[in-house]
Formats: sequence, structure tokens, C-alpha cells
Amino acid sequence: MLHSRNHARPISLTARAAILVFAAGTLMAPHALANGPAQPTDNSRHNHTITNDHARQAADDISLAFEHAAGVIGPSVVHVTTQSERTVITRDGLGRTMPRRQQASGLGSGVVISADGYILTNNHVVEDATQLVAVTADGVERPASIIGADPATDVAVIKIDATGLTAAEFADSDQLRIGQWIIAAGSPFGLSNTVTAGIISAKGRTGLGGRMDGDRYEDFLQTDAAINPGNSGGPMVDLDGRIVGINTAIFSRSGGSNGIGFAIPSNIAHNVANALIQTGRVSRGYHGIEMQTHSPDRARDLGIASGVLVARVADDTPAQRAGLRTGDVILRLDDRPTPDDTRLRNAIALRTPGQDVTLDVLRDGQTVSLRASLADLGEASGRSVAQEFDGIYLDDLGLTVADASDALLRKLGYRGGVDAAVIVYVDPDGSASRSGLNVGDLVIAAQGREIDSALDFQHAANRASGKMDIEIVSRGVRSRATLPVPHR
Repeated sequence: MLHSRNHARPISLTARAAILVFAAGTLMAPHALANGPAQPTDNSRHNHTITNDHARQAADDISLAFEHAAGVIGPSVVHVTTQSERTVITRDGLGRTMPRRQQASGLGSGVVISADGYILTNNHVVEDATQLVAVTADGVERPASIIGADPATDVAVIKIDATGLTAAEFADSDQLRIGQWIIAAGSPFGLSNTVTAGIISAKGRTGLGGRMDGDRYEDFLQTDAAINPGNSGGPMVDLDGRIVGINTAIFSRSGGSNGIGFAIPSNIAHNVANALIQTGRVSRGYHGIEMQTHSPDRARDLGIASGVLVARVADDTPAQRAGLRTGDVILRLDDRPTPDDTRLRNAIALRTPGQDVTLDVLRDGQTVSLRASLADLGEASGRSVAQEFDGIYLDDLGLTVADASDALLRKLGYRGGVDAAVIVYVDPDGSASRSGLNVGDLVIAAQGREIDSALDFQHAANRASGKMDIEIVSRGVRSRATLPVPHR
């Protein structure tokens, strides 16, 4: 049976009350506003004609702006179709389990970001896909492969074999203003080359929930532009046709647009895409503080607009070495305001390990500037995971594997119910690290045999000689790797 999976990632409103407020208004031409409030007229035919001309010109100007944006982004928009397999467990009349493989199809969108075929889309569009096809604006279908995916931001990059494509340009999403016009492009319900218009309704939306149970980096743009199933992964652009976001989710009772859609800001998507293209993975900065947003009342008492309170500084971390203290209030990171803990967390994570950052901190009524060199979040998390979950250390490979318990999978951002060996530690100087393996990778097969536990992986490693071929799932992407092992 063929099942369809159309991607716009609806977010359930079952537990929420929906309040719809309708308003009517009049759009005035910019030059009309410049002349001050409208004055009463004698309703003569002449004045009526002038008013209509002005209104028509204003409407034409807005229409031309939308036409321009759609024309600029149109050649870069891609329609993405996916095929995947899943195991469905049924029972016969005697109660016996009967597993069977089931095909599923999906629809999504993407945007070309390089002339040689790199395409930006959502992780949830391509995850678990066994086959990908990208249809470019000229109608040509091409097979696509996954370059890398990052479930924590819901960003993925795929690649087609092509040259001379029209690459979209990125804008600075930090400069977006509430109320600014945008258009959303993509393939809603499989209808390719579709654009819808709206405004930026809000910025910095977090806590929307979603497909991942682990750490996420949420800083969504909210829009009233229609985003529907199939739009996921498509670009949201400004009136210059530059990418300001990647469409990713909607609030909906029915699965269709209710005028509340969300996009990943371009600054996050662009940063993650570059990392995936260059290395196949995302290395995130780590500072070593626990933080919380100041309440408005507390901020007023301190005489500041907003800031992030340092609740705790971990030992032997960049924050401690930089001189941060519990009770400090972080006001800016590299001269950019830090209005809340989510923005600061995202800003640090989007920096690369080893990068120096400057923090402006309020301490005892004085502003202090501190400089720190960020560590690698993956390595710091790996040490934490290895300490928390028992595993088997394989010295020859330079890694530790543990059973895929639900608790461990949730901590790493996976859904439960997976049989695998989970890599919980990688020696930076070991063969596993040189082969590109990372903490959080799931080993699902080795030497052609399925791996259901850490002990299975250990047995496979003991049998291998010279090399060990494994199949892994890394950040939602299935791939293969070869580990050198001693000759036995």
C-alpha cells in the first residue's frame, strides 16, 4: 500500500483554544500618507477619478514588488519527492505477529543555494528517505542524495548532479521587522511553483514542540503567509527575493493553513547548511553556563531593557576560564543584544569551536567585557553521555558503545524503539574519530549483519580483521563507514 507523507509539519492545537479575530482596514498609498490625513471632498467626478488613480497606482506598486520577489526566487525553488520504507507489525487471526515492509511517499520543497546543485531543505522532509528526486524550476527531474542533516535545527542539504543553476541569495534575518512583507515559495500539496504573500507576524518563537525529543534550537519566524503540506523546506523571501527563512511548520487543526506558519531564520539555516556542505556535520560552540531570562520586573530594577542571568558556571569550561560568575547578567554577545536565554544559546551554538567571543556582562552595577574561546558542544556532551550511560569501550577503535535505551535515545534527540549500538564516546585520536564517527551515531549493521546492542557490536569488532564495514544513522541520515581494525 502506498502512503503519502506531505511535509509541512503541522503542530497540534488540540489542547489550545483558538480565537479568531477578524478586522477590516484600508491600505493607503505612501504618497497619500505623506500629504497628511485625508480631507473631505465634494465627491465630484474629477476628485473621485484622482482618488482611484492614486489607489490603483499604490496597488500596482505593491503588485510589482511581489512580482519582482517571485521572479527572483522562482528559478531557485525545487520540488522534492521522497520514497521511504517502514516496518508495520500486524497480527493474524491466531495473534501471531506479521512484520511487513511498507512503502511511503512524501512531498516537500527546497531551494538551490549553489550553482553546482546544493539544495537547502528541512530535515523532516528527507529523514528516513531511501530515494529522493528533486524537480528544478525548469521541470527537470534529477535523483538527489543527502549531504547532511541536522535534526536539532531541522535543516538538511541535498545534492543533485547539475551545473549552471540559479542560486538564491541570503538576507540577514536578524534585520527583519515585525510587519515586514514576505512571500513563501514551494510546492503545497505537490503544486509546484507556488507563492503566497504575508507579513512577519512575530520573531523568536520557541517551545513549539515537534518531531524531536532531544535538544532543539528554536528561534522561529512567524508569518500569516499560507504555508501548507508540501511547503516545508521552501524559501521565505523578502521583497528583494532574498532568503530570510526556510518554511518548516504550521499551527493547524485540519492540516492546512490557518494563517500561523513558522520558518527557520536564514541566519541559522545558512550557517548550518555551510557546515553540512563542508564537513557533513554541525560543530557547535559550547560555553559552559546554565542561564535564564530575567523577568521584566527584575530587569527594570537593574536598569536594563533585558538580559540573561548566569545561574551556574560549570567547572573547567570556557565560561569559568573567562571569569564569568553566578549572578552575572549577560547583555551582549559580540555587540549583539541577548534579550533572552534562547537567543544567547542559539548564538553560542552557531559559533564554531575555538572561536573567540566577547560577552558584555552587568556585574555589581558595572558593565564588564569578558573574552572566551568556545569549546566543542559535541565533545562536552559526549563526556556527559559517557559518564551517564554505561557502555563498552573498544580500545582498538577508540570508541564506547552502549545499548539503545529509550532514555539514551531521548537524550541524543532520537525517538525510541530503535535496536542499535549507540556511540557514546569517541577518542579524538582514535580510528573512529578519523573515520568521521561522532557521539550520538547509531550503528545498525556491521560486516553485513544487523546490530541490536553494544554486545553485538563488540562481537562484530572482535571478528573483523583489517577493516570493519558498518552502517550508521547519523543525525537522521543513513550512511556507511569503514573502520580500520588490527589484523587478527
